[in-house]
Amino acid sequence: RQMTVMFIALKLDLLRPGMATVEQTHKALLEIQKAIYPRKGTLRQFLQDDKGLLAIAVMGMPPFSPHENDQVRAVMAGMQVRKSLEELGIGTSIGITSGTAYSGFVGSSGRREMCAMGSIVNMAARLMCKAGEGGILVSADTYAGSALTISFEELPPVTVKGRDVPLNVFRPVEVRSFDVVNGDVTE
Repeated sequence: RQMTVMFIALKLDLLRPGMATVEQTHKALLEIQKAIYPRKGTLRQFLQDDKGLLAIAVMGMPPFSPHENDQVRAVMAGMQVRKSLEELGIGTSIGITSGTAYSGFVGSSGRREMCAMGSIVNMAARLMCKAGEGGILVSADTYAGSALTISFEELPPVTVKGRDVPLNVFRPVEVRSFDVVNGDVTE
């Protein structure tokens, strides 16, 4: 299935005790949902792991069908997440990739969940790690699918684990045109 995957690292210390941290985490989750759901994206996971507090969002994964402009939707969601979390004082780094990946249920009849697996999922995580605080890095496939709507800065290729050849990456700068009423790209 064609999809666009976004990994978001939140610079928020969950190990710090107190309700302020819990409330800030909840506000961050709400802002991520506000950016993803109106664009027909799925919040795949919100978790704490060795990379810190992460959100994984996917455009083109059930319960939604893939859209021609999923790359645009994901990059715009990423830009919105960065801005809204920055306003809350929470830093982010974001990686976005597009391509073919497996999407289906994992688990048993007692407990199962929808997953996305494939090299684009891994690459989104790798780009997130390379993006730096406040950065968004997108792959060449994501760039190609969104360059008419969003202006980008081409950056030097980056070397990432799992790839023999450096990966071409781009940083979104601004939205050029967007039909707010219909949620579609305008020409």
